[in-house]
Amino acid sequence: MEKHLPISTDDARNSVRVTGGAVREAAATGVVQAFAGVRQMPRNPARSDALQEMDSEKSATFRLCRSPAEAPGTPGVPLQLTFCRQRMRALLDAHDIAFRDRIYAMFEQHADLFTPRYGLTVPEERELVMARWAVIREAQLLKGTLNYSPEARGRYDAVMESCGYVDHSLEVKMGVHYGLFGSSVALLGDEQQCRRWLQDIEDARMLGCFALTELGHGSNVRGIETLATYDPGRGEFIIHTPTETAQKYWIGGAAETARWAVVFAKLLTPDGVHRGIHPFLVRLRTDAGEVCHGITIADVGVKQGLNGVDNGRIWFDNVRIPREQMLARYSQVLPDGSYRSSFKTGDEQFAAQLAALTGGRVSISVGAVNRMKTGLCIAIRYALSRRAFAPSGDDEEADATANETHDGKTAPEEMLLMDYQSHQMRLLPMLATTYVLALATNRLKYRWHHRLEDPNPKEIHLWSSGLKAFATWTMSDVLQECRESCGGMGYLAENRIGVLKCDFDVYLTYEGTNIVLVQQVARAQLAAYAAGKLPPPPAVPAITSDRELAEPAFITASLARLHDALVRRLAERLTYATKQNSMKPFFAWNKMCLDLAIDVGKVYTCLLAYRIACDEVRQIDDPALKQILGYCCALYGLHMLDKYGALLTRMNVYADAPNTLERIHQQVEYLSSLLRPNALALVDAFSIPPMLLAPIAFDWITRNARAHIHKYGERQRVSSHSVVSALQAPPRVPDRNSTQQHVPGFPVCNQATLNRDTEITSQTKAGWRFPRL
Repeated sequence: MEKHLPISTDDARNSVRVTGGAVREAAATGVVQAFAGVRQMPRNPARSDALQEMDSEKSATFRLCRSPAEAPGTPGVPLQLTFCRQRMRALLDAHDIAFRDRIYAMFEQHADLFTPRYGLTVPEERELVMARWAVIREAQLLKGTLNYSPEARGRYDAVMESCGYVDHSLEVKMGVHYGLFGSSVALLGDEQQCRRWLQDIEDARMLGCFALTELGHGSNVRGIETLATYDPGRGEFIIHTPTETAQKYWIGGAAETARWAVVFAKLLTPDGVHRGIHPFLVRLRTDAGEVCHGITIADVGVKQGLNGVDNGRIWFDNVRIPREQMLARYSQVLPDGSYRSSFKTGDEQFAAQLAALTGGRVSISVGAVNRMKTGLCIAIRYALSRRAFAPSGDDEEADATANETHDGKTAPEEMLLMDYQSHQMRLLPMLATTYVLALATNRLKYRWHHRLEDPNPKEIHLWSSGLKAFATWTMSDVLQECRESCGGMGYLAENRIGVLKCDFDVYLTYEGTNIVLVQQVARAQLAAYAAGKLPPPPAVPAITSDRELAEPAFITASLARLHDALVRRLAERLTYATKQNSMKPFFAWNKMCLDLAIDVGKVYTCLLAYRIACDEVRQIDDPALKQILGYCCALYGLHMLDKYGALLTRMNVYADAPNTLERIHQQVEYLSSLLRPNALALVDAFSIPPMLLAPIAFDWITRNARAHIHKYGERQRVSSHSVVSALQAPPRVPDRNSTQQHVPGFPVCNQATLNRDTEITSQTKAGWRFPRL
């Protein structure tokens, strides 16, 4: 009988075996039944193609046995859940699997350049980003990705997502140039303009940026103040910054590198009519890097993170550009100053001009899930090797965990962090949530790639707004939990979690701040309710056993009824405020409805993600994948109900709310323990290259060994000087000018009593074991 958790892992080709004690009866029967009745959604055939691509390969499997959470020595029936790691990875990555592996191989080939670095100055960070971009450009990984076919956009997303694991600054720097600047030209320029500029943009010979946000206007894009006035006498537009609040702000790439910008400005035609916001291609610098006449550029300064991106500020002082540099796919100003537009209303025109932002929100949603993967992979692997506290006394449990000490005696072995219920409850529902959001954002990305054939393209905007907000808020929570669960080690830069939190915190506010985006979702739901287009929610089924709580019927009905109740309450409040209190809609919304509107947007997106994930799982043919992902869906759904307990009570969703919510919380605890033996397999299925993880995900004792002090200091840019005893180093006369002298009043460390012959190895008698990829 194996008495605790030996984790044997060689590499991505070999299997991972996690062993332990008993698993309860429900595991064998399966918590999740057939997903009958889940609302059909647009299917992602690329997912099936990716899985079929892996069928012919010799794949690694994970053999997951008895739960290590049980007391050692307890007899039990082993749970055999074997799923193919490569097939799970194909399901999560969804497309371009071989291409992603090529990118990762390039990272390893240039490991000195692509291994994450810390402690750099701002100029060094920016230089590193450009050096990495140069390698990617040399490899032509983005060749042909601006033609906007689904296949090309898939390759583009694969490159950006892979780069996001390395460095967010690299991902953003390239994303601004290709995804915002390049996409604006591709989507908003006419055919002649695309032929003229796109090839140079794709080859990075025409470096550009995206100038929309202003000092005084961010989320309120309609309020931007930059002016574009047409002069028919010279056939030119005059781009001007009329006020200080009109300066373009936060413009990625503008401070140092961009030569061009797509500038969004209010168009004023010779007839004196303001035609709304339009895009213009404006030259910022010469090819030699000199700022053009009439333009002032400044750096925004040092940021909380993301300092590899040179965000800048731009002022235009009556800068003249040719008429042909107004991007003219949908709207044109003719030489005589007359105006033409393909749209009937200003709202349609406004939405089309900002099409590139929807793609940005899709990418952010996927990127947020990838950051959750990174944080959880590091934190869970650390929790599977780090121990704390041991049973005390002469009880049977202490004897069962006894371990030989250095003096030949025995002592109870300390307990793995992952075997504490508190650790399971803080990380494993987050792991289940990550899987659910991975499936949901993949569906969103597929719809965006195929939006021209999509039967409901407006819904894509709704999904992107909701999932961007929901995924990034969740990412922030996940990274914080991961950081705290690793203790002080989570605070070290080289262990990545804290750095990721700082770098990616910007996700919550750019491409649309989350509070505004969920209000857009709420307004859409309110409009659908007023038009009678919201389907009635199903009744919450009667629950006769705790197992039924985890079934899709209960979770879906609970969230749907909560959503319906919130929308109805929001409509009632808005009607009361506008009709009974005679308030104008703007003030009624902001004084009486905002709190409810935010709840509507959050619950709608929570339910959306659950429905998409259940639908994806229902389509899976592999029974092993279907079962383990079913557990993830169940845990996610119950975790969300547990989280929204106050709202469920306020909206009277359950007849006996206290009792039902208590049973839900108990099921979250149970499912978390059920997922415990699968934790390592699930995070390793993310297939993040080891060089992009962290030391605490592997052999962190050897990593921090005394023998590696100098190597550590060199890599981390900290002092590598150490205090040693006279037995280990010859006496040294202190330099009077040295800053490394011993501080008076503190005793010098004496290590004479230590065993100097101790081997530096992870396989010590303390019994530490390390998960390895």
